Amino acid sequence: MAVYSNRSDDNQHLTISVTDSFQYSDRSGFLKCYEDSMDEVSGVSVDLREAVYLDSAACGMLLVLRDRAKNCKVELREIIINEEVKEFFDTMGLPSILNVILPD
Repeated sequence: MAVYSNRSDDNQHLTISVTDSFQYSDRSGFLKCYEDSMDEVSGVSVDLREAVYLDSAACGMLLVLRDRAKNCKVELREIIINEEVKEFFDTMGLPSILNVILPD
């Protein structure tokens, strides 16, 4: 997995991008992307358009992010996915609890 984050020009929005696989062994890298920024931003998004594999731990990491954002009064705006991971998201029921977007 490659995980990286960037901020919007006004520094108020954090985007976390994940490429390749997103699984349990990636938890510390994913956490590092947002843990120091939550007190400084008003919104966060996760971009999974380049992800090809997710395991159930990835689901857990997204839910932890959601809870952390809520506790910090930060809006988890969207989880952007691709066709490859759509079935996983649907099976896990994530579209019913997260704002999941599949771009055209």
